Amino acid sequence: MTSEQPAYATAAIADPELMHSLSGFILALTAKGKLAYLSENVTHFLGFSVVELLAQGNSIFDLLNSTASRIIQEKLSFAHQHPGIEIEFIIEMRTSRAFRIKYGRNHPILMRGRFLSLDTQLTSASPALTFVAFCAPVLYGVEEGNNRSQNFTFQSQHTLDMKIAEMTENVIYHLGYKKEELIGQSWYCFLHPEDTGRGAEMHRNLISAQSTGKQNQHVIVRLCCKDLSWVWVQVTAVMENRKGKLITCTNHILRDKEALYIQNQDSSPRGRLKPSVWSCLKNPNFRFPLLKGTSISHAQKERIG
Repeated sequence: MTSEQPAYATAAIADPELMHSLSGFILALTAKGKLAYLSENVTHFLGFSVVELLAQGNSIFDLLNSTASRIIQEKLSFAHQHPGIEIEFIIEMRTSRAFRIKYGRNHPILMRGRFLSLDTQLTSASPALTFVAFCAPVLYGVEEGNNRSQNFTFQSQHTLDMKIAEMTENVIYHLGYKKEELIGQSWYCFLHPEDTGRGAEMHRNLISAQSTGKQNQHVIVRLCCKDLSWVWVQVTAVMENRKGKLITCTNHILRDKEALYIQNQDSSPRGRLKPSVWSCLKNPNFRFPLLKGTSISHAQKERIG
């Protein structure tokens, strides 16, 4: 979810067609958690219609377990004391039985909103202050995302040693590079030093998957952008035997809170930095392979580490 989406979501309230193009739904709550408004597209994300949700009892707490209830109570209390200040947090929301059968779980939702003064055109029961939020699902797999995945995803193809063979043009919007700058470079040159172990484990598992029969591998890592910033990416890698044994990666951009939330659900150990990577970073003549002609200073190396 980008910073522009809440404003886009506000405009969507008056336009049903625009509403269904959103990557999340809109809700409005009182300070005590009473539902004052739900956008009709909530059914695409929770499986319940607006009528069903209001019929079950018009409280947000009817959709939450005890842990999520405590979180939202704390967040609403803080936001109510600081009206106008935007807050962002992740809670798990209950979904319909059909959704649980399809996805195997309830949906973690990234909720972003603030308390505002609203008129009665939005809801007939608006209090002096109403918490208005845009709610987007935290995606565990790119296949779940539909429109959202298309907006926040780029694809790449690699040889078996993870050198980049092809890249979609839209990578420039996510990493700042033109695809021509990246072809021929190693995927490992993108990785944050702390994530090299995790990335290498995914790579090894993918290569050995030919014998185990597993179709794909997933990993969440930080990739280096052209401006030396880092972005969290959920990588889904698949072995493409029909194309000369290429590895195809679908790279889905994550917000910091999404990445950390998903990682907290994963019990796998954090990847350790390989000695060879440290030796490269400590070399005063080291140049980041992806930033042609740009040296990384020792101060930058310290920040990377």
